[in-house]
Amino acid sequence: MLDMRRYILFIVDGNVYIYNGHMRCITARHSTI
Repeated sequence: MLDMRRYILFIVDGNVYIYNGHMRCITARHSTI
C-alpha cells in the first residue's frame, strides 16, 4: 500500500499516474477500463 503522504495518485484519460515527490518520478499504467 502506498504512503499517500509521499505519493500522489491521479487518473487521466484511463491512465493511472503515480507521482513520488521524494524521488521526483512519474510512472503510468494504462487502465483497461
